[in-house]
Amino acid sequence: MPVMEVLFLALQNNETKPVDNALYRYYPFFAGIQVMILIGLRCLLVFFCLYGFSGTVFNLLTATFAIQWAILVQGYFQFSHDGNIHQGVINLINVEFACAVVLISFGAVLGKTSLVQLLVKALLEIPVKGSLRFEIYF
Repeated sequence: MPVMEVLFLALQNNETKPVDNALYRYYPFFAGIQVMILIGLRCLLVFFCLYGFSGTVFNLLTATFAIQWAILVQGYFQFSHDGNIHQGVINLINVEFACAVVLISFGAVLGKTSLVQLLVKALLEIPVKGSLRFEIYF
């Protein structure tokens, strides 16, 4: 065996505990919030008689746009160090809550706004939530 493989096998340490890892601890919370956003709110909008399928499609499009935009905005406001945005499970949970804010207000104006207006609303709500969160903590 080459020298590097011998050194790797001799020096490796597999004593990591899943409880100490944030991914194992917080991933079930992230998965639950993700299901709530992508399936729960979407299925709730299906029961509106007039806006069933369009509400579902608008919800998915707005949710995906809001999640991506919130990663960038909250990454800029909260999780950037040395010009880089550092992401983790906790940060993604915060992003999901920002998306939930947009989708809750989306339910209030469903049927009154167009798709472009919903995306502009998401474009404006996410930075406000990100900056308010920044002001509260610091």
